[in-house]
Amino acid sequence: MLKTGSNSTYKYKIINKANEQLYFTYSFIFLVCLTILFSPLVSYVLSLIIIWLYGPNIKRREMYFFVLLFCISFSLIVSSKAFDVSEADDFLNYFNDYYQITINTQNFSQVLSQYSFGLELGLPLIFMVIGILLPILTPHQLMFLLAFLFSMIFSTWLVNTCYVRHYKTLNHGYIIALALILLSLTSGSQLVRQGISSAILLFAISNRDLVLRSTFLFIASIFHLTAIPIFLISIILLKYKWKGFTFLLSVLGIFFLIGFDSLTEFPELIKIAYYSKLENAEISSVDIGTLKWLTVAVIIGVFSAITKKTTDCRISNEVATWTPFTLFFIILFISFIQYPLISTRLTMIFSSLILGYLLSIFVLNSKFSLLRPVALVVMLGLKLFTLLQFSEKGSGSYYWNEYDWIGLFPGYYLIK
Repeated sequence: MLKTGSNSTYKYKIINKANEQLYFTYSFIFLVCLTILFSPLVSYVLSLIIIWLYGPNIKRREMYFFVLLFCISFSLIVSSKAFDVSEADDFLNYFNDYYQITINTQNFSQVLSQYSFGLELGLPLIFMVIGILLPILTPHQLMFLLAFLFSMIFSTWLVNTCYVRHYKTLNHGYIIALALILLSLTSGSQLVRQGISSAILLFAISNRDLVLRSTFLFIASIFHLTAIPIFLISIILLKYKWKGFTFLLSVLGIFFLIGFDSLTEFPELIKIAYYSKLENAEISSVDIGTLKWLTVAVIIGVFSAITKKTTDCRISNEVATWTPFTLFFIILFISFIQYPLISTRLTMIFSSLILGYLLSIFVLNSKFSLLRPVALVVMLGLKLFTLLQFSEKGSGSYYWNEYDWIGLFPGYYLIK
């Protein structure tokens, strides 16, 4: 009888603890919902901090609520950017294509022909669906929807990956938070077409089922054909590791020896050949921004590698798997840095999407536990600095142009 009573008490404590955790989880969800109404920037930071600190107590279903709120905050920040400040902004062309399709669906075939001769039909199809379901959107409203789609696809992959690989070690909250901090805002606006393609490509790379892998690769390629070579490069690096790294490095060396002129027959490489002929081509601001993030991440990653531990086999094995991948894409980025936007485009899946995920597993593999909070706080601080720095008027691509980062009325960003 005493044993039965003890079991009942133990079960009661477990149920009570679970209910308590659920109460706090939904309280935090409500708090983030409330802050979104008054400040996308505050809700952006708050959601990241909660995912990080309270992550070990969050079940997968509730985690989707948090990343959903993060994606809304992320998209509101992206859509606050200045619009039509440069002819080089791809989003200007995207909006024009959307508008042409919306006012007359017969323009679809004409618009589609501009996307690699109709092969990259993903984004035009989305424009057609939006045009059918919704009234004509403003540029900022369209930017919000595309940024939200991009961030949700990536976040879905991230949550699924972390709960499968890292849930038992209780590191999933930290990994998700750091990965979301380093998720590129530019990939949700100016480079959103390739951003969506790269996010879908992650499912193809991670999935071992041949049918599903092929399906995801096909969907990714209809948004951007670079998905096909990036997929092959990623599979070679992840499967063959250092042998694959050596092979691809040799191919890259031959590529530079041959030069760009012989590649102009391929539509996706025309821009590379064009930029190679420019005598005064300047490094783009997007590439410079990516380089800064990459530099900080590499410094932290190198320190983590020097101080690595061997007690956590799961993390150590994942670090060993991703190290050749990481090193090759860093070399690839540096190799093309002199050609505007080419570095960022070729390495987008690495430098703009999973950089934070990779950095987190390197940091978790370090024997210095203090490095974990330091790395996350540093990256979050740099992100906030970037957002506030770009809020300065006249900076060309600043945030908070359409609306301020905070308002007195709920949903103030919907009024303007």
